[in-house]
Amino acid sequence: MNVCGIDPGTQRIGIVQLVGDDLRLHVVHGKVPPRKSKKNPHPTKLNPLYEMDLSAHRVVDSLTTSLIAVIGIESAAISANGRQDALAGCRQAIFTRLAMRVGAPIAAKMVIPITPGTAKKALTDYNGSDKKRMVQAARDWIRTNHPGKLAEWDTYGDKDREALADALGVMLAIMRVTHEAT
Repeated sequence: MNVCGIDPGTQRIGIVQLVGDDLRLHVVHGKVPPRKSKKNPHPTKLNPLYEMDLSAHRVVDSLTTSLIAVIGIESAAISANGRQDALAGCRQAIFTRLAMRVGAPIAAKMVIPITPGTAKKALTDYNGSDKKRMVQAARDWIRTNHPGKLAEWDTYGDKDREALADALGVMLAIMRVTHEAT
């Protein structure tokens, strides 16, 4: 099965793709647009999203030229920080557009939003897992299912592993949903 899980975070985007037996891990780094201040009265708010959009295109275009059956995108959670929620929602829209664009080397048959709780449950069997538990569960899953990728996993920093763990949870949730549908 060719499937991809994406965690469209506000600082980094985690992308985990499974093509046949090949597991691929990618992290795209971005930055939160600056706030309006006395030193910066007219911040460029769309520029970081544009940069993230370009980075996302480069990463997804480099993943594979094979057809991905399903792409799962972690949906934006509702929190007390509306600015972060809005940015995550924008990134979710960017990836949905990216996955469905005409003529793309990756043409998804389906793009499915996955809630953060569903992604957590797919990886840890508990929908309220914290980041530390998600990262440990992701490492355990990789060690069990793709031991050759463990060294690569260990080269990522803590925050990158958090993004990858969320993306892996999304991918596993998609695999579970598509398996149950068949």
